[in-house]
Amino acid sequence: NIVSNNYSELPQITSDTLKQFDYFHPYMYKRKLTDDVIEKFEVGYDPKEDVLTFPVYVNGVCLFVAKRKVKYKKFIMPKVEPKPVYGLDYVWDEKEVYVTESVINALTLWSYGLKAVALFGTGSSYQIDLLNNVSARKLILCLDGDEAGIRGRNRLIKSINNKIVTYIDVPSDKDINDLSKEDFFKLEEKF
Repeated sequence: NIVSNNYSELPQITSDTLKQFDYFHPYMYKRKLTDDVIEKFEVGYDPKEDVLTFPVYVNGVCLFVAKRKVKYKKFIMPKVEPKPVYGLDYVWDEKEVYVTESVINALTLWSYGLKAVALFGTGSSYQIDLLNNVSARKLILCLDGDEAGIRGRNRLIKSINNKIVTYIDVPSDKDINDLSKEDFFKLEEKF
């Protein structure tokens, strides 16, 4: 399917642009990110806005920089249509991929040694098409334990084809980053 997008209207993100965010912030570790994950995904910090920064790559090109406030839970990203799948460039050849709503949750799973992507929400038809085209044979859904996450999970289960689709039943009103590593690994994978 050919999908029109506004990607060409976004400001160009260069390596010089990303260098301005080349700072560490203790909040990265509070959100369970490891040094390896911070480095791999070029997670940075913008002291002017007091936000963590997450470059979003599509086909090897940095499309935009998503941001998350440090002092409170607010995620900031430009108006991008359709939304890409965060981290997809890193998992094309994986056999098993976890699917989350937020970037922080996906990166937490990477910190746990699990390959993950994020939907910037509960998933659009365009993102479902992208997931249907990854080479992974198995997708493990780890959407938030709220009503929207459960609806999104059910839609993904019905819409993803030719793959094994399982899910982690995240506790009510929690997300992956709300759980300790030990608690996450105690959760049952359901079919």
